[in-house]
Amino acid sequence: GRAGRCPDPALQLLYYPSLYGRNNLPSQATYEDGYFLSRRSMEWYAAQYVQRDEDWTHPSFVPGHTAELGGLAPAVIVTAECDPMRDEGRAYASALQRAGVAVLYRCYPGTLHAFLNFYALMPHGKAALRLGGRALRRVFAART
Repeated sequence: GRAGRCPDPALQLLYYPSLYGRNNLPSQATYEDGYFLSRRSMEWYAAQYVQRDEDWTHPSFVPGHTAELGGLAPAVIVTAECDPMRDEGRAYASALQRAGVAVLYRCYPGTLHAFLNFYALMPHGKAALRLGGRALRRVFAART
């Protein structure tokens, strides 16, 4: 990998990812009391990982703060329209594209955080899972 400790990832497959730690992106304010994920719960989850204040901006915790994104694996990034984390995925997709990394970004309209859990009931959930599955299949087929 980049740090020399393990192989490089073949693909970044990210479903409604948290990538920027403490931030004030618009979707966080718009959906801070959203279904399945609130600002308060996001802060609690993050606090389980963060030990020191400087960790909130450390690239190993918040990859969106990584200065050099060029050379990273291609990415498939899926977000939900009505999710406080939506703008993090969108911002990371844009940053990767600016760095020359191949990105497929999809924001599914009308969906909430964790919509993949309801794939049997929601066509968008099934579509998002298939999108990721096809991307993984392509990447691993190319390696054989």
